[in-house]
Amino acid sequence: MQESRLFEMVYRLLERESIPAREFAERFGVSVRTVYRDVDRLSLAGIPVCMTQGQGGGISLLAGWRLDRTALTQEERRQILAALQALRETVPGEPDEGLGKLRAFFGPEEPDWLEVDFGTWTPRPGEQALFSVLKTAILQRRIVTFLYAGHRGSAERRIAEPLRLVYRSNSWYLLAWCRARQDTRFFRLSRMRDLVITREIFPPRTPPAREEPPPAPQEISVLLRFDPRVESRVLDDFGDALREEDGSLTVRGPIPRLPWLVQLLLGYGSACRVEEPEWLRTALREELRRTLAFYETEE
Repeated sequence: MQESRLFEMVYRLLERESIPAREFAERFGVSVRTVYRDVDRLSLAGIPVCMTQGQGGGISLLAGWRLDRTALTQEERRQILAALQALRETVPGEPDEGLGKLRAFFGPEEPDWLEVDFGTWTPRPGEQALFSVLKTAILQRRIVTFLYAGHRGSAERRIAEPLRLVYRSNSWYLLAWCRARQDTRFFRLSRMRDLVITREIFPPRTPPAREEPPPAPQEISVLLRFDPRVESRVLDDFGDALREEDGSLTVRGPIPRLPWLVQLLLGYGSACRVEEPEWLRTALREELRRTLAFYETEE
């Protein structure tokens, strides 16, 4: 408690030129004598705190002093600023007063070496507003209802207690207590619509400390050949590829057997040829036949 009081004293003194001791006493609910003792502690810690008596007097810091004379190392300051910058970028347009104040705390501006952007190249209309509404619901512990598009293609109305916003696998999710399932569930923000904050307040519910990651998908052994013109996509999707003498790319070895693997490979069109396994070649042929039949019926 004392440490947080001392930190806030320094914070407020950085914002204002001078503050009366009685104002600090009323702010923290302590006596003026305790405030004077706090000033002594700050002085012993190497923070140049001054006190002046009489009308217009008060507690102040030496002009030009910054927090970089405290126990925080330069590397620790950089880590704090980088973390706050990443947090600010979670929702573009959110105010960044906290980041600006800490930069003022730490003195001279550090090199702008990091840029974090949680957005996508293709804007998702309404997701920023959805994020802000959910943040309000979480802080006020208000029940929310929304339509959610599930894997089966139908949208269901959900009633949930919002607990936490989570960024995972390049997407934002709401971690909430689902009243229909009577358990915590992740809801992807891009699949939510018609969000409504109700007036109902739910009692405090402790979110799970950190959910165990789902089991890794089954792996399959493949042999894939790609045209060199899609090299950048191959590296994005598979991480590595062997360049052959003719310039083509080969992906060989185990890869995750993802539910959308067939659609992923079809997205390469004629730039991808599946050599192994045979069942994957068959699955691709069947999907191509269904797609062709779909367009032939239109004619």
